[in-house]
Amino acid sequence: MFRATLSVLCLGTLASCGLNVGPVSYRTDLVLGVCSPGSPAAAAASECPSITTNPGTVRTEVITRLDDRAARFQGQSEITAVADGEIKVRTTLTSAQATNLFTTTGSIAFATPIVGAPDPSNPSFIADQHGRFDAQQFRDPNLYPPGYHWVVDTRIDASDVTSAVAGTDSTTGQSTIDINFDSKGAAEWSKITDAAYAAYHADPSEAPATAQVAIFLDTEVLTAPIVTGAGQSNQTEISGNFTADEASTLAVLISEGPLPARVSIVSINGQPESPPSN
Repeated sequence: MFRATLSVLCLGTLASCGLNVGPVSYRTDLVLGVCSPGSPAAAAASECPSITTNPGTVRTEVITRLDDRAARFQGQSEITAVADGEIKVRTTLTSAQATNLFTTTGSIAFATPIVGAPDPSNPSFIADQHGRFDAQQFRDPNLYPPGYHWVVDTRIDASDVTSAVAGTDSTTGQSTIDINFDSKGAAEWSKITDAAYAAYHADPSEAPATAQVAIFLDTEVLTAPIVTGAGQSNQTEISGNFTADEASTLAVLISEGPLPARVSIVSINGQPESPPSN
């Protein structure tokens, strides 16, 4: 066990392991632009206004966080500042892995349901969800219970998470992420889940929407389970429709915390990022 763990850590920073590995065969080249504050989502290049206050400091902070992510993920990456305030990432990861790991802002939030269908034209909806939404998810009743949207709980956030570890559910075989909270986060999470369980306990045969809680990553609901047990406190296990590789990436994003600024893909493997299709 200890040998396997050490080898994974060394892959992230091979030079620090004292290994003579020779030339690195990078698979993916990303050039990223650092964007001014906005929604938690990674920005399209056309939606990436330049930072006007301390841009060099912010870019350095982004590089530091990307280095932290790379060190936790199996692979080797080289992350450097380049001209025009951009960041270059060369990595042995695939383009899909690199995009998920290095361009996701990684801002998580926890939420409870409130009456009112999701409506991006409604300022109350925007305020309740703090601008976090992906309209494509509105049609999924597992993520948005019919007639309800979410209220983000501002008393618990990524700063209250002490660790996140990918795993596998021993019963279902599904990939999972175990999230651990500090004492403040555990107290608030307990309140959220106790309230949801009380709603479930009132009628477990037909659990109401208020028996659910949601965990967001940036603008997407990762999972919105019905709480079927009381006494949850410093740890929660989430599962969803993600692979083991995706669970590992999500665990790194949650553990390392969000980027200090959004980023956009300027180019990938030497090709400009394609604009989104209408």
